[in-house]
Amino acid sequence: MSQQDTRHFRNLFTGGGILFAGFVAELGLSLFSKIIIARYLGKVDYGGIALGATMVAISSTIVLAGMHTGVAQFLPRFEDSDDRHGIIFSAFAVVGGFSLALASGIFLFAPTLAETFFHNPELAPVLAIFALAIPVSALMRVAIGVSQGYQQTLPKVLTRNLSFPIVRFSGVAIVALFGFGPLGIAGSYVLAYALSACIGVWYVVRKTAFSISVPDRFHAASLMSFSAPLLLTSALTLVLSDIDTLMLGYFATEGDVGVYNVIYPIGVLLLMFLRSFRFLFLPKISELDAAESYASMRRQYYLVTKWIFLTTTPVFAVVVVYPETIIQMLFGAEYASGGLALAILTGGFYIHAVLGLNGTTLTSIGRTRLILFDNFVAAGVNIALNLWLIPRYGFVGAAIATTASYVLINVLYSAQLYHLRSIWPTTGRVTLAVGLTLALIGIWAEVEELIQSTLGSTITLTVIFGLCYVSIVVGVVGMEDEETDLALRAKDELRGRVLRFFEG
Repeated sequence: MSQQDTRHFRNLFTGGGILFAGFVAELGLSLFSKIIIARYLGKVDYGGIALGATMVAISSTIVLAGMHTGVAQFLPRFEDSDDRHGIIFSAFAVVGGFSLALASGIFLFAPTLAETFFHNPELAPVLAIFALAIPVSALMRVAIGVSQGYQQTLPKVLTRNLSFPIVRFSGVAIVALFGFGPLGIAGSYVLAYALSACIGVWYVVRKTAFSISVPDRFHAASLMSFSAPLLLTSALTLVLSDIDTLMLGYFATEGDVGVYNVIYPIGVLLLMFLRSFRFLFLPKISELDAAESYASMRRQYYLVTKWIFLTTTPVFAVVVVYPETIIQMLFGAEYASGGLALAILTGGFYIHAVLGLNGTTLTSIGRTRLILFDNFVAAGVNIALNLWLIPRYGFVGAAIATTASYVLINVLYSAQLYHLRSIWPTTGRVTLAVGLTLALIGIWAEVEELIQSTLGSTITLTVIFGLCYVSIVVGVVGMEDEETDLALRAKDELRGRVLRFFEG
């Protein structure tokens, strides 16, 4: 263990903790918003809102053209303020132009889209309102990319994790209270994106090298050369995350879309720990790769992946054992038919969570074209599986296709990362812990099937699993030197605060 490795891990863990708090707030408010929408509108109208939100996600990702990731990767490599100004200015100029053009087209042709693709002309006003969110959503994400390049977590937390879900939740609650219907819900999304974009742009203008003036050095060619493959990669990534919703809208019913978009945000809960660390991991690994500190890269990758596994596994276990119960508690019995699909989808998200730093690391070392190839293969498999499974099995088929695609892309990423930098996400001890934990979850699920489930039995089995899991973590995985150092520092900090409190 080197002092540099300890410092890097401490910084990542501290920054990841801040982001985790933000993600918990975002996911909690987002989940409450969707609960209100689902219960207020019913699964058919909720399906229409889900289609509109998916359209915004896909469109804003396309117009971003990978610029947000390119900015985050390029900024740490330049010290001169003129260079940084040129990078940021180029990203905003390209994304702003593309987003306005695409939003205008969708707004004008919303009736055609609603009738031709979704076979429901009544969706046209909802799609038109959601089109207004595309430019502000894209600008918000560019601003977040800038803060990522500066390795600042607070702007991202304020912009994406707090302001957006708070405004959306407030708007949804008001709409439900006064009965404004689907159009009011769509307007709440637009307002939330707009306010978050304003906060993000304010940070960029006030706290970075960016200014309104035209820069002397654009770096547009370099930025677009790096980001262009990411445009296709991002579009192909959306095939994994969002195309199933659109294909359900085409091949099935809006009710199926509504059920699927109830289970999807529950599954996304498994990614909160991955996303907390990934934001700071990209620029940090980019720095280490530029310095050719490959041993430190491998060490940081292993430590962060280990903690993602440790924190994600309990969430995975609860969701996969009690899928129907969780759905009914949150969204109502109308959506309980999604239990099997949620269990399947959770498996895919779990694998993506514990291996998900592989794609971020490949991006950090500049292998964007390799990522493009991997996403092309996975997207093709996903589309083929959706075409085959959705007409036969509806949202269960969509869940199977998504899970299979996530497994495939993570196998490709991990194999290539090991080939390029000899980076592997685990060790023998952690692998043994994974196997024991999965066996424990299987036993838990089997016992739950055999007995008459009650509140008391559920609490008892959950406590037993928790105790066994802690025993596996302590007895098999153990603590690394960096983690011990972090724990000792946290203990000293806590002791100091307690002493200051009583002395004051």
